[in-house]
Amino acid sequence: MIIKLTYNMNENITFIDHAISKSILPIFIYYYVAKTQNVNLFKMSRKIMMLLFARVLFGVSAMALITFSINYISVSVNTVIINLSPIYVTFLAFLILKEKITKIEVGLMLLGFFGIYLISLDKPSDTLKKSNYILGISLNVLASIFMAFGYIALRKINTTESPLFSPFYFFIGAMVFSVITMVVSPSYIPKVHTYTFFQIMLFV
Repeated sequence: MIIKLTYNMNENITFIDHAISKSILPIFIYYYVAKTQNVNLFKMSRKIMMLLFARVLFGVSAMALITFSINYISVSVNTVIINLSPIYVTFLAFLILKEKITKIEVGLMLLGFFGIYLISLDKPSDTLKKSNYILGISLNVLASIFMAFGYIALRKINTTESPLFSPFYFFIGAMVFSVITMVVSPSYIPKVHTYTFFQIMLFV
């Protein structure tokens, strides 16, 4: 909701602003907690490194898509579609982790897809708004699928490593993505005068 409010308050606010605001503090918090628990966040196998990369890639991509989609659909619709991510997790866990899937779970998956279909029918009559609405839903569905892949990677990581690994590198990945974006496109460099009360709240 705060993300939506910042867009409404200031059109200059971008995904990079949100990524930086949400990532700075958690990096230091997770590092501090890891130090107090004697967890070495920089020692890992090649397999875990690849899983962390997948977790960060899918997680940051999902975060970006969710942030962009809020420009086109309401927060309520956004939330409903994003919370369908467990449906994809169930299916991917069956394919990748070889977990069993029950008939009830299959039925619930189909019900979830039917829900997305019903939401897509409730679109504005204006042609431009209609196309933007469909775009927002499509971005949200893609984000929820990316989140599902991220959860599968997280499941594999947490079987052998501390739960601190994934969030620590996720927020570092978000920062790296932000820096790369700002280098490639300087227009995304945050401007201090564009910051609003709601963005400060997002940081908190």
